[in-house]
Amino acid sequence: MSSRKTFPTVEQYVLWMVAKYPTILIGRDMDETRLNVADQLLNTNGNGIRDDDEFVAELEMCKREATQAVTERGRDYIANGVFQCLVIPERFRGVDLAKLPHADMIDYISLVGTLDSEKLTSDEVAQFVASNPGLIPMQVERRRRRPYPCFNQRFSPLSGFISTYITLDDDWIQFAVEFYENCLERFIADEEDYAYRWPHLNSADNDRERAEWAERLIKFDSHEEASAAFGAKYNGDIDAFLIRRWQAFREKSIAFIRRTLNVLRTRNSAGVDLSNWRLRNEANETAARSDTRCNR
Repeated sequence: MSSRKTFPTVEQYVLWMVAKYPTILIGRDMDETRLNVADQLLNTNGNGIRDDDEFVAELEMCKREATQAVTERGRDYIANGVFQCLVIPERFRGVDLAKLPHADMIDYISLVGTLDSEKLTSDEVAQFVASNPGLIPMQVERRRRRPYPCFNQRFSPLSGFISTYITLDDDWIQFAVEFYENCLERFIADEEDYAYRWPHLNSADNDRERAEWAERLIKFDSHEEASAAFGAKYNGDIDAFLIRRWQAFREKSIAFIRRTLNVLRTRNSAGVDLSNWRLRNEANETAARSDTRCNR
């Protein structure tokens, strides 16, 4: 079966995904948006694509739904941004918003939503708000997503459909290569703003995570048992344990990314061998089963 005849191009897929989920996928430009969509497809556990059949179904659905109108909407979101509106309860309209309790301002509607909800382009926002009192438009932040921590065999969505993925056209291979190369650069640089890094830039986040781990670790009968469960030495010093754990996770993620890049780059070779890529690190597996960071 020819992927060229059956499946969409990467550009069609990216624009289709952005049209469906703009608030979580748009970046500051197309390059960032491509990386965000790649993270969602290849690296976000729980994205609904667990095997070759579900991956093929995803691409076939895109092929059916990615009409010109849909892809143009995706382009508009990337070029002009997307908006959400804060819904002000009627009883508070006209009141100084700075004086409102936050609990009364948590109801949101989306002006862009999914293909089944309001389909408003950026040019229509002002008109919509003018005809709907009680709405405050806010532009959604455009950003480069921090990759999910699913760089291992157990959690990587790609592990379920790589046999099909490596048969796709070159634009799909390049799409994945760009994503994993970007992730590799970020891990090697040890970016301080990565959400799963230790320590965090924000001291409040450090305090929160330190307290959470204290509750987890106290349940073990010994430091040795806790060390074995999480794949990092624990001797009673939580900060030192979290540093060791982050470094182990970082090193294993880099190794996984490099193996994945090798498979993608050699996919045109006769009889690509996936066995090395599929090798599991048992210590990493034990730690992964005890960690909920990828179970989203």
